[in-house]
Amino acid sequence: MLLLAVAAAPLLTSGVSVLGPTLRSELNLSRAQFGLFAVVIFSVAAAVSVPLGKLSDRISHKTGLVLNFTLAFAALMVLATATSAAGFIASAVVGGAALGMSNPLTNRMVNVLAHPAHRGRIVATKQVGVQVAQVISALIYPMVAGLLNWRAGPGIGAFLVVVALGVILAWLLPRSLFPAKDGSSLHPVGDEIRASPRFGMIVLTLYAVLSGIIYQAAFLTLPLFAHEVFALTPGAAALTGAVLGAAGLVSRLAWGTMSDKRQNAASALLLVAGLTSISLLLLVLAAMYTAGWALWAGTVLYGVSGTAVTVVLTSTILLHFPPARIGRVSGVVALGTFAGFAFGPMLFGFMVDSAGYPVAWTALAVCAALAGCLIVVTRARASGGTGTPGT
Repeated sequence: MLLLAVAAAPLLTSGVSVLGPTLRSELNLSRAQFGLFAVVIFSVAAAVSVPLGKLSDRISHKTGLVLNFTLAFAALMVLATATSAAGFIASAVVGGAALGMSNPLTNRMVNVLAHPAHRGRIVATKQVGVQVAQVISALIYPMVAGLLNWRAGPGIGAFLVVVALGVILAWLLPRSLFPAKDGSSLHPVGDEIRASPRFGMIVLTLYAVLSGIIYQAAFLTLPLFAHEVFALTPGAAALTGAVLGAAGLVSRLAWGTMSDKRQNAASALLLVAGLTSISLLLLVLAAMYTAGWALWAGTVLYGVSGTAVTVVLTSTILLHFPPARIGRVSGVVALGTFAGFAFGPMLFGFMVDSAGYPVAWTALAVCAALAGCLIVVTRARASGGTGTPGT
């Protein structure tokens, strides 16, 4: 159920990605207009994450799920009926609201419904919904576009969203024994979950901004980088994205299990993720001067680490903040992630155009180092403090 809720909104973003050339041709989009889609959708998601996070703390899970799927359905239908750049950007606005709703809502549901010892794995499983949406879009949208037209792709995506909501309301929701609207937990944990300065909202949000910049810039740029620098064919270059996604799918599940087993070491997991991201960026940079194998090694390494950051961040929120604040805290951290998503590729592209790929990849490595420094400084302050453990 949670996986479906997370997968709904990415059916739009993944669909725009795989239908990119067709959309540019059919809607007469300039490169700037097409690139504006990512800026708009992630900026809107960042802007609405906090208010929708607060809303998810107040409404029932059923209402939240209906709202989540309705926004995703509306975004796909706006794209399917678009006839110009205005309609294309309008779908990004609605899609941004859908993205901003899903994470706080599903995080609160995990907190209320799941036993603390299993939350990391459940969070990892729900986040795999993003990869599921990518696979569905990549397999179905181009095929139906060839058989019918490009509008059939997002149209089928909208149909799948309705089917998923129907399955949830008719079968999964009644079987899940959802609590009352007041949000009372099936597994009360009392003081086991409390706000901890070590994992304060500011630190988590800044970490989310930096990791979001790195991930989205790498995800969108690796295929182009492989094509331009290593002269790979577009199809071969696109495999970098596939490798990154496949490694990320497996690693999210593995990191979710580690989060369950190392609940008191979430900062260490975030530190490892940051340092491993540096390794990717340095390997990619080295590939320009050595051999192509370093590019693939770096891509796999980042897929194993960088894509798992969301899982560890969410597990940390669920462990260290009270149930009544999960939605709003998730919204604030999601704001940081989406802000990084919105501006990371644009800043990276500006650096490539003005100074070249080596400077751009080095800048991402600096972002990863800063993310690691955030955790190091926070851990040092915690161990040197005079308060109770965990402060």
